[in-house]
This record gives sequence, C-alpha cells and structure tokens, in this order.
Amino acid sequence: MESLTIYLNTKCNIACDYCFVIKKDDVFMDRSRLEKILRWFVGQEGQEKRISFLGGEPLLSANLLGGLKNFLRGINTGKKIVIKDIPTNGILLNEAILASLKEEGIRLVFSLDGAQFEHNKFRIRNKAVLFSKILNNIELYKKYYGVPAIKCTVHPEMAKDLDKRIAEFLNKGFRNIHI
Repeated sequence: MESLTIYLNTKCNIACDYCFVIKKDDVFMDRSRLEKILRWFVGQEGQEKRISFLGGEPLLSANLLGGLKNFLRGINTGKKIVIKDIPTNGILLNEAILASLKEEGIRLVFSLDGAQFEHNKFRIRNKAVLFSKILNNIELYKKYYGVPAIKCTVHPEMAKDLDKRIAEFLNKGFRNIHI
C-alpha cells in the first residue's frame, strides 16, 4: 500500500454548490485516531508512503498538522514518507498556520476558479469577502513558499471561457494549475 487519503473533517467554511463532501454532520478527526491510522499505514508493505489530507476545509483542522513531521519520524522505519499538497479554499490561512505548515514541510493548493465572478458564482457562504481574502492569503503564502499551485473547478456553466481563465491565471504568474 503506497497511498492514503485522510479526511480531516467534513466541515467547510464556504460550502460550494458543486462540493462532493457529505454535508449532513460536521465530523472532525481527532489526534489519537489520526496517529493510529498513520501508524497502521506506515507499517504496511512498501518503501514509499504518500499521504493526502482532505476535508471539507482541511485548515479547519490545522491543529492536527502541527507535529506531524516528528510523529512520522518517530514511527518510520526508513521509508520515504511524502505528504502531498493540501487543498484549501485559503480563507483561514494566517501567519501562525503558515509558520506551522512551513515547519512541517507541508504545502497548499489553493482553490481558485477564475476572476471574482467565476470564483464566487457557486459559493454559498461568505461571498462578500471570499475573493479578496483568498488573493490576500495567496500573497501571504508567497512570502513562505513562492507562487502556489491552484486548483480550478470547471463547472459546466463556466466551461466555455476556460481558455480565458487559464490565460488570466498565467498572466498573474500561476504556473501550476490543476483543472
């Protein structure tokens, strides 16, 4: 077993119409369960282990990411462990979270679906502040890591202008664009 995806929670601070996360209850992973899962996974056969963290919004569980490097180092028996870039809507990002992520060697991928209209079109909560907050937090992220990767969800209603959105992203300096 080489790859594992762990959902840190099922809660989100924006709620997009197209989201696939179950929205019935807000469920959060706790530290002991996370460590039990990681201990089991690292103990499985294979010399390389890739771990993905998802959520609702993974940064709602940012407290679980602190100390991961030391925990994994303590249970590792010489295997290569890679924590994949964590997707985020970027709203909750701040200096404290960034400092912790940097110490852990964890990078983020920002969900950005286009210019303000395209980005906010399918969001339910916090529309008034979303776009500018995300752009400000991307600038903050750049101080620690440089230009981040972005993840662009292409809703069928917005697909006709995809080439224009990609050109806008490229003009803003984004080079790692997941669609």
